[in-house]
Amino acid sequence: MPWLLRVARNILRDNFRQAARRESLEAELRTWMEEAVTDVGEHATERVAVLRALAGLSEADKEILTLTTWHGLSTTEAAEVLGCTKAVFFVRLHRARRRLQSAIEATGTTTSRKPVTVPGRKLR
Repeated sequence: MPWLLRVARNILRDNFRQAARRESLEAELRTWMEEAVTDVGEHATERVAVLRALAGLSEADKEILTLTTWHGLSTTEAAEVLGCTKAVFFVRLHRARRRLQSAIEATGTTTSRKPVTVPGRKLR
């Protein structure tokens, strides 16, 4: 019985975290939509710069970034896909994000996106 309660608690906690991330992402997407209405040209330039920077990354970095951002996998799920632990995945994700940011800066375009916050942590 204690094991079952622990499993149920962990599932509820994970569902709560996923809901918080989803709400945060939806809020950010709504903000992007509002910004897109005001100045489409600026964001098109930004998008091209990000896509070019992403294209210049290694396949491993692209996969790590797209698993979490494009496919919407949790870190646990993404780590499972890559066959590594969550800790290793976080390190790889951090490094991939850093390389992406460096590649974007090399294009000379800055992104105006503000970090998304989730209670207790910061998402980018």
